[in-house]
Amino acid sequence: ADTAYRVSTVQIGEAYTQEKQWINFSSFQLFPAKEKFYIYGEAGYYKYRYYFYDIGNENVNGNKEKYDINFSRIRTNYLVRIIPHLYSGFRYYFEKHVVLNLDSAGVLQNGNYLGIPKSTTSSPGLVLLYDTRNNLFFPSNGWLVELAVQNDSKNLGSYFSFTKISLDAARYFSFFNKHVLAVNFVSSFINGDSPFTQLSMFGGNKKMRGFYEGRFRDKTMLLLQAEFRINLLPRWHLNVFSGIGWVADEFSHLQIKYSRFAGGAGLRFMIDKKQKINLRLDGARSIDGNKYYFTFNEAF
Repeated sequence: ADTAYRVSTVQIGEAYTQEKQWINFSSFQLFPAKEKFYIYGEAGYYKYRYYFYDIGNENVNGNKEKYDINFSRIRTNYLVRIIPHLYSGFRYYFEKHVVLNLDSAGVLQNGNYLGIPKSTTSSPGLVLLYDTRNNLFFPSNGWLVELAVQNDSKNLGSYFSFTKISLDAARYFSFFNKHVLAVNFVSSFINGDSPFTQLSMFGGNKKMRGFYEGRFRDKTMLLLQAEFRINLLPRWHLNVFSGIGWVADEFSHLQIKYSRFAGGAGLRFMIDKKQKINLRLDGARSIDGNKYYFTFNEAF
């Protein structure tokens, strides 16, 4: 009720398809004690079909194979405010995967990929977060920077031993009090033996729209994306976006010739003017053709 502080949110979603696939999840952002704490994460169970395009940069033709997977996921972050806008705290990620219905002639069945036919990852970590956004759902000014270090160990219940360092930084600029330029840099580095499901990757409706999530994956990933959000009418916005991304087995092997590009445009309809919550429709294009996304809120 106090408008001086940010609104806590909980999102619940469930889907069941004609192919007997099931998605059940909940995500949350909580700001108790007048924003002294920042608690966020998600939990869910997925019984779904995915596509695997191999690891690395070589599969430019888009060859893919189907696989089914049942997995449960818990992701929690518990942060405490150190000074205004700066939080620090702990993270714990847990995932359990069972891979099913592999192609007998496919690379997953016949290759030496970690995480086949099942895997469990248990990842405690540390998080540092800096947040000066003027709005959670449609920021027009400020920064959002999250730096995290996680470690999987067999002593903690994981099947594997690896360390993951990730950085997600976004900056927002306003023009003429109406239009917004948003810029997002994401990086992820893995040292050790990670299952294919936990490798660094891009794609989906947030990171490099235009690519299937996991289209390119490896131990190291970098991406840079930008979006210009144009205010057309009080409730309507036009967004134009583009991005460039890379993956490699290690940082020193990232190469310009393996740059992957995607871009597109979308429409927004603001369903809540007070909180600035948008309904989002995006169309994007990459080397794999066109992809379309219909969801809530901005990509970053």
